[in-house]
Amino acid sequence: MMLRFLLLSIMSLYALASTAQDTLTYPDTSHFHLLYGIIKKNEPENTPGKARWAHRTILYDALKIDGSTPDSIVAGRMQLAWQQVANVRVSESDEPPLRFRDLLRVALQEGYGVLLLDAVVWKIDLNDMNRDLRKTLIDQLELQYRENSDEGRAEWLREYKQLLLAGGAKYFIELDYRMGRLSTKYERVRPPLYGMVAVRRNGKWGWLDEHNNPVVPLRYKAVRYTNGKVFEVSNDGTHFTMLSVK
Repeated sequence: MMLRFLLLSIMSLYALASTAQDTLTYPDTSHFHLLYGIIKKNEPENTPGKARWAHRTILYDALKIDGSTPDSIVAGRMQLAWQQVANVRVSESDEPPLRFRDLLRVALQEGYGVLLLDAVVWKIDLNDMNRDLRKTLIDQLELQYRENSDEGRAEWLREYKQLLLAGGAKYFIELDYRMGRLSTKYERVRPPLYGMVAVRRNGKWGWLDEHNNPVVPLRYKAVRYTNGKVFEVSNDGTHFTMLSVK
């Protein structure tokens, strides 16, 4: 109950960045090895003079965010940067390869709940689809719950299931079914981001909303990132601009 109250209180302070003037900042990817290590050690310690938890300090430094940055801008930068660095390797060379997109799964596995909480606060898309495992984050939580025998861990998983579902987490089968339906109508279909799906027809890309209606017309040579309000589009496949949609 306390977790849900904290979540609702914090979420009320945040809003999606929905203006095109928020310039994308490409992070220093060297920070993310350290971030992975902190999650593996489960060290959410406070960092005096910086951010509340160590993972925030690392992400803020990587994105050049200081304490005076408005909350909505912090959230907007996180949403888009999370996609930009999705394929950056975070594990060491002598470990199995893990990418930035795997960090929420690692946080779930290691019980590093503060990163999961911030992911919901920042409105990070929680539905990265692992095509090999046929699982999303919430599927992986369900699997851990079924295989768990510790009541303390089970209670933690129950609370975080509610947290992730409130943050928009969906099951693989639901997302995969939608993509399968759309693939009968379009040449290419990408996994959903913030409920939006990038599709291609006759060589032109656009975005569909949650109801599969075009929110960005299919007239671009390439599309890239979105947070559901702002979309990166390109007429030549090389130079991208930000398109704001109300």
